[in-house]
Formats: sequence, C-alpha cells, structure tokens
Amino acid sequence: MTTLITDLKTAFEISDLGEASFLPGLHITYTSEGIALTQERYIGTILSRFGMENSNTVSIPLPKGIILTKGITEQPKEQVTTYQSMIGSLMYLVTGTRPDLAYTI
Repeated sequence: MTTLITDLKTAFEISDLGEASFLPGLHITYTSEGIALTQERYIGTILSRFGMENSNTVSIPLPKGIILTKGITEQPKEQVTTYQSMIGSLMYLVTGTRPDLAYTI
C-alpha cells in the first residue's frame, strides 16, 4: 500500500487521508471480519425526501405473479420529475450496497 501511495504521489498531486469511512451516501466500517458497507443514513434521507419514512418493510420487492400495465393518462411534469428522482435515488442504492433491487427498479 505504501509503495502504491508513493507511486501515485510521484505522478499526481494527492493527499493521503488514511482509511475511508464515508463516501456520499455510503458508510464504511472496518472490522476483524472485513469491510462493511451500509447506506442506512442515505435510505432514511430518501424515504424522508419522498414522504415515505413511515412505510412498512416487505421481504420481497413485488408480489409473485404481479402483472404490470402501462399507464394510460398523461402525468403532470412535476410528477414525472419526482418519479425520475425516486428511480435515480434507488439506482444509487443498487450501485452501492443493494444490487438485489436492480430487477425491481
């Protein structure tokens, strides 16, 4: 690790800040078993942002055998933008710690 940091310092202007503990929306914890990544705070933030902090949890993302249909009415632009923000927030969870949500999203 020291050699890598030294090599990077010769090629780039960098600062070694030590072990990472937090990235935007991602909390990093080092334990004797390894590294743990969580996004609990980020999940709480997006639930609050969209007024869903009192939602109930489920063990599976969608009921078995559900048939999805295309909406037939035009949605106001602000609803479309809110929907896109929700999907984008969930996709960030997929790239961080929740790849299991990818299919549902």
